[in-house]
Amino acid sequence: MLQLFGDLTTQTYLQFLSIFLEGFSNWGSFYTEEDDGGITIRISHSLGSKWSLFLRGYLESSSLEVVSKKPEFKHVFDYSIIMKL
Repeated sequence: MLQLFGDLTTQTYLQFLSIFLEGFSNWGSFYTEEDDGGITIRISHSLGSKWSLFLRGYLESSSLEVVSKKPEFKHVFDYSIIMKL
């Protein structure tokens, strides 16, 4: 992320996730929505429940490491994840 964007912020983290999930690998769709309480992130994919569990672990550890925020997972389904950062 530092090589791509030069900084580690919430916005560059979200840009990286978008590139990683939609652009580079085409593993899913990535949507964000900002409100007063934070940023809601919606990810949909077609790879099943094991992929959702992997993504949950990846998103939790990467957000803690990069932006020092623990995400609140609202839903983790077989084909989608909704979390708030």
